[in-house]
Amino acid sequence: MHGATSTPPLCSASDGRRSATLQVPALGSTEAMRFCGPASASIRLNGKRYRIEGGHCFYGRPPYKRTILSGVAIGLITNPPKRPGFGISLFWDPPVTRAGSLVIDDSEIELNGMRIAASGQVYVAGGLRAGSFRLYGRDASGLTGPRLRGSWTCG
Repeated sequence: MHGATSTPPLCSASDGRRSATLQVPALGSTEAMRFCGPASASIRLNGKRYRIEGGHCFYGRPPYKRTILSGVAIGLITNPPKRPGFGISLFWDPPVTRAGSLVIDDSEIELNGMRIAASGQVYVAGGLRAGSFRLYGRDASGLTGPRLRGSWTCG
């Protein structure tokens, strides 16, 4: 079978402590990714607030850990034919070393049965442990989807 009937992974206590990314492989791709760890996000979409728990921030490798931040991923992200998960991932390049605003390079937001590829601004707070965002859904033709706003903390 193609793997579409497999169960998305769940985080163990050990996965949470090591800020693991758990993947369910499918033929030629990844079917689902669950992000483990202390990170959380709050997202407002179409007047409704969503809270997502369990994930992590992507820091530089030692000896730069926690001094270089390149993204955040929280919750469960799936790929078709799986139903959308309940999660968010935001990435930017180059990684940041201090607080400030930036434009994201890649994103996936899955909420309320929707998959949203988004563009927009992220503000990384001092200490690189939290931030906020204002995003809009998009496709190749530009702004086409919902506007989202929210915040995250690395935990």
